[in-house]
Amino acid sequence: MSDADRQEPSKTMTPPRCRLLELPTELRLHIYDFAFPYQTIYVQAAAAVHVWRKNEAWIRAFDRPPSFCGGLLRASKLIYREASPILYERTTFNIDLKPMSHEDMPGRKWCDIQDLIFSPHVQKVYLHLQHSVRSYYNPRMLLEPRPKDDWGQVIRAVLMALFYCASASYVHLELDTIRYIDNQHPLSHFEALQCSGEVSLRMKGCADENDRFGGVSGVFLRDPTQFFMQSRGALGLNRRRYDPFLQDFINRLGAKVQSCDWHN
Repeated sequence: MSDADRQEPSKTMTPPRCRLLELPTELRLHIYDFAFPYQTIYVQAAAAVHVWRKNEAWIRAFDRPPSFCGGLLRASKLIYREASPILYERTTFNIDLKPMSHEDMPGRKWCDIQDLIFSPHVQKVYLHLQHSVRSYYNPRMLLEPRPKDDWGQVIRAVLMALFYCASASYVHLELDTIRYIDNQHPLSHFEALQCSGEVSLRMKGCADENDRFGGVSGVFLRDPTQFFMQSRGALGLNRRRYDPFLQDFINRLGAKVQSCDWHN
């Protein structure tokens, strides 16, 4: 074999030109502006994780995944460094937390909960937990211990996949429950949250006729150490008591108790 023949394979292995990288940086940034519009990715997490986009019908959501333009980020390290801040600054992840046994899942399956992972560059996270109660339950028993439904396993997996929101700019926690979660205070499941950005919290679902519940409005905003959640036993539905979990959440993260003001 001649020297020319030995050199021929090396010519065929020459990487193709990337014309995007040949453009000035300013033009590439304009391209990223068009490639990554403002969007909300809706995620429902249980034993499986499903995703869909706003206004996308459930029946159509199975046909295609949300548009992240992820292929562009994988083109080169330079493009990833330039484009990923734009993508994640414009993308809100609205995550609906469900128990492991939950089966009514909209959207397209993304992965199993144990395989879930997000980029550490995620900036906006909206966490929602709704633990509904059927009307035939005795109100005095709403916060009594009940069998575990493995909410905690899902919450831990999501927080770990988000790197505990350590680098996020905005995190909102929406808790809609009048029960303990896996026999624990709802906020105890979010003790690992480490966000150094803006954190807000709203707790609802256990308001009296004046909408006075710890985490929403009224007397709570005047005294954040008190809230209305039923104590165990026969102490009554709206008995006020000191809540160390709530106070620790506020103090540790500088959390504001309010409705979310950056995401609808």
